[in-house]
Amino acid sequence: MRQSRLRVLAALALVLAACGRPPPVGVPGEVRGFAGGVVADEANAATAAAAVLRGGGTAVDAAVALYFVLAVTHPAAAGLGGGGVCLNYHALTASAESVEFLPRRPAAGGAIAVPGSVRGLAALHGRYGRLPWGTLIEPAQRLARDGHRLARVAAAGLAAAGALRVDPHLRALFVDADGRPLAEGRELVQIELGAVLSQIMRRGATEIYGGGTGRLLVEASVALGGGLAMADLRAYQAHWRPAQGTDVGETTLYGADSPPLGSGVAIRLWQALAQGGWAEADAAGRQALVSTAMRQADGEGAATSVGAPGERTSFVVADRGGSAIACALALGGPLGSVGSAPPTGIAFAPVAAAAPD
Repeated sequence: MRQSRLRVLAALALVLAACGRPPPVGVPGEVRGFAGGVVADEANAATAAAAVLRGGGTAVDAAVALYFVLAVTHPAAAGLGGGGVCLNYHALTASAESVEFLPRRPAAGGAIAVPGSVRGLAALHGRYGRLPWGTLIEPAQRLARDGHRLARVAAAGLAAAGALRVDPHLRALFVDADGRPLAEGRELVQIELGAVLSQIMRRGATEIYGGGTGRLLVEASVALGGGLAMADLRAYQAHWRPAQGTDVGETTLYGADSPPLGSGVAIRLWQALAQGGWAEADAAGRQALVSTAMRQADGEGAATSVGAPGERTSFVVADRGGSAIACALALGGPLGSVGSAPPTGIAFAPVAAAAPD
C-alpha cells in the first residue's frame, strides 16, 4: 500500500512539474512576459503574428505569418501576385537593411508583372527566421480553406477594385449575389488559394518561382495576353540594400530608399518633432509641417501617397530581443487591375506597378 501511495505521489509530482514548464519553441506560451508587438491593418493577421512571437519566433518569423494571412484576408492589397519593401532592424548587429521585392517587368514585356512577395518573404526568413517555414504559413492556409469574415479595410479594397468588372474569376470570389463587392463582415472562402498555400508550405517559394503554381501563372498570363514566362519567375530575386541611419536627437531613424515605405516623410516629421515644432504648433501649423515634410521627401524621390483606401497595406513587428521589421505591400491597384490566374486565386499586378529595370 505504501509503495502504491509513493508511486501515485511521484506521478503527481511529474504532472505538476510538467505543468510548470513552458510549451516548446513554436507554440504560443513559450515566451513568458513581454513577447513583442504587432501593428497591422487586419486583425487576423495581427493575431497570427502575435502567436508567433509568443512561441519564440523572431520579428521576421512573425512578419512571414502576418504577410501570408494578409494575402488571404486583405487580397486587394497583399495578394501573392504583388510585391513590396521591408525595412529590417537586427538587434544583435545593431544594423538595418531593406529588402525590395517589387513586381518586375517580364523580359518579353506585356501587361502582367512578375510577382515578388513570396520570394521577398522567403529571403527574409532564410536570413532571419527561427521557426519552420511551413508552420508560419499554416494560419493563412487554414483561413483560406475554412473562411473568415471580411474586415473593413479589406472590404474597402474590394469596393475600389476595377478588376472585378473585367475578371469573371475574381467576381466569382469577391462579388455577392446582388453583384456588389463583398461587404464588411461577409464570409470569404478561397479554396484555390488555400491549395496554393498548402504547396507553398511544403515547397517554399519554389512553388511560385519554378513549380506547379508558377506554370499556372504563366498559362494564365498567356491567356490574358501577358508576357510572363517561367524564365522570369526563375530569375526573380529580392534585392538587399543597407539602410542609412539619420540621427534625430538621441534616436537613430532608418529608412529604405525604395518608394513604397515613404521613409523620407517619416524622417522629416521626426526631425520636426525633435526640434519642438510639433508640440507648439496648432492644427494648421502641424498640417504645414506635414506638407513641408512631404515636399522635401518628394525632392528626395520618396513616395508620399498611400493610394486609395485598401489599395496598399503595411505592418510593423518587433520581437522581445529588440529586432523589428516594417513592410509596405501593394498590387499596383486594388486586386491588381489586370486579371487573375483562375486555378490559383491569385490576382496579377500590372506592369505599371513594376520596379524599374
